[in-house]
Amino acid sequence: MTLIRVLSGCALLVAAASSVMAQGPAKETKQRDIGAWDVIRRDEGDRFNRCIAEMRSGSGVLRVAHNAAGKWTVSFPGLGGKAKHTGRTRLNKLDEPAVEFQDDGSRAWAPLSPRWVDEFRRGGRLEIAVAGKRFAWDMKDTGAVLGAVQDCVLRARPMKGGPAVVSTDPVQTLKAFYGARDKSLGKEPFTRRLAALQAAAVKRSRQINEPVSGMDFSFEIDGQDSEPGTLASVRYEVLSKDAQRASIKVTFRNGGPRELHYDMVSESGRWLIDDVRRVGKEAWMLSDLYRKGAAGK
Repeated sequence: MTLIRVLSGCALLVAAASSVMAQGPAKETKQRDIGAWDVIRRDEGDRFNRCIAEMRSGSGVLRVAHNAAGKWTVSFPGLGGKAKHTGRTRLNKLDEPAVEFQDDGSRAWAPLSPRWVDEFRRGGRLEIAVAGKRFAWDMKDTGAVLGAVQDCVLRARPMKGGPAVVSTDPVQTLKAFYGARDKSLGKEPFTRRLAALQAAAVKRSRQINEPVSGMDFSFEIDGQDSEPGTLASVRYEVLSKDAQRASIKVTFRNGGPRELHYDMVSESGRWLIDDVRRVGKEAWMLSDLYRKGAAGK
């Protein structure tokens, strides 16, 4: 897995951000500082856009951002002119020789894969060589910093209201869930039981300023990022169903074939998600992840 995911997908995010910017000016508000880093919330008009960790050094301002869609990016001073540039990036044992950076004139940036996000958490010395320029930053306190950024995003998406997409049919609930991609905390079509477990994990994550188990990936795509065509590849199969409970198999591709089993429960006349299980290697159950997260694991 490389530092770069798919720039076409990121271009969609940029276009979406541009659309929001038209609604009003951008506003950045400092939330806290950790060592040499500032944690900043950015709003576009009246809508939350992303949270940012910012560090200034001789190489200029380094920014690591996490947006409302769950995507991570890294950015640094622009290279001159709006263009794409290919460069080399090193951090500890990770060495990416052909990273493609977008340059909007003021900032150059690239998306971060989960592998690189994990390496950022470990700290070290980040080096970027691109367009005849060299940049370097000492990545101190990054574990706490990225946890604070993720917590900033969680706080910007408060848990309130009921599930956003529900149905009287379990498959339709899941189709609406995947189709809407509204994964704001408290908006997932969870049963009261699973929502309570999630809330406990969120609370612990905020207490320790670190993403805990269950809060560090998007369960519905079994990862932090999706590849092109993931949503188009989603298929549904009813494994069992009675008046109160149903088991739905959901398959898709994301770095390979994936299979999730959704335990659905009819609650107050609506089919809601009561649990999610990954099938195959590295199996997990969402309720277990949330319980571990609430314990600070």
